Amino acid sequence: QIEDHLKTVILKHFDPKKADLIFTEEGSVPSWLEEMISFPTWRELFYQLADQYPDCLMLKFTIKLISDAGYQGEITSASTAAHQPEVFCGLVKNLLSEIITASSSELEKSFKEFCHLVCHSQHTYFYSQAMIKTVEQRHTEYNNFTQWLSREIQQEAIRRKLDVTN
Repeated sequence: QIEDHLKTVILKHFDPKKADLIFTEEGSVPSWLEEMISFPTWRELFYQLADQYPDCLMLKFTIKLISDAGYQGEITSASTAAHQPEVFCGLVKNLLSEIITASSSELEKSFKEFCHLVCHSQHTYFYSQAMIKTVEQRHTEYNNFTQWLSREIQQEAIRRKLDVTN
């Protein structure tokens, strides 16, 4: 398949510096980029590249474009999300919604995905705990849930050997 071959070639020869140059020289969002993110094949390529080159500005922007276009549920890499607060917050929000609305058979899977995301690093852990605390303070009707969630995340972070004392 041609798309698979192109993806392989791009993955092999991608140069983040050249990508950033092309991106900054355009002065605006290239029309071809918006076209590409409408296709699952190319979104997957961008996710892979963003994991390999987390400091590439073009890829950071592309991940944000993908998220803003409504595909944030596809972003499954914690490291990709962790580099962009807006994307990270969107994923946390989506996963929390999934946990709240999940059937008993889906709850474990949704909760594992949530823990994987928020316990990716110490900063994602603390940021998530702060978000949960904010929800707890603003919506006291959810206190039982937020307190349970906070404890569970803390236990998972400890299992992953994150420092949770700061």
